[in-house]
Amino acid sequence: CDYECHDNGDYSLQFDGVDDYVDLSKGLNGTYDNFTFNIQTRINSDSGYPTLFYFGDEDGANNSYTRTIDLSIDGYNFNPPYLRTNLNYDYGKAGTQNFPIDSLINISTVFNGETQTLSFYLEGNLIEETGVPVNQLIFNSSDIFNIGTGRNPSNYYSGDIANITLWQDALSIDQINNLDDNN
Repeated sequence: CDYECHDNGDYSLQFDGVDDYVDLSKGLNGTYDNFTFNIQTRINSDSGYPTLFYFGDEDGANNSYTRTIDLSIDGYNFNPPYLRTNLNYDYGKAGTQNFPIDSLINISTVFNGETQTLSFYLEGNLIEETGVPVNQLIFNSSDIFNIGTGRNPSNYYSGDIANITLWQDALSIDQINNLDDNN
């Protein structure tokens, strides 16, 4: 049988929650006044502290910028668990405790340095927006860029990631909805 007999149309990355992750060793490099990510995922488990992705590297606090952004589920400190985007040193968190398990969902986060806000969208709906004390994300090429785990390979994600897209713009709600409609 050639490849076609194995092609089921599912091209997502599948993470087992035990030890699977993707290390993008040559990640983003630069200063971002605005940043948006969109991810299409199916969450299999919300227990523990699974991380869908972690970009950046921690750097001293009390800066006008942040060095990390991550998307994870906090099942340790919240019941029900909290699906949220976080900027390092608690510069800002935005998310929801109401999200489905075992269903394909679209998650978007917009960091807007001009308005100093972090906005969290689920299925194109604004769920939470919070003010942040930073106006830039700064990444170096030597930073950590992991999908399916946190800063250090730990807190492994259990689920599928079908799409992950990044922009150096603060996308509008119409643009986010257009993404969700086309995924």
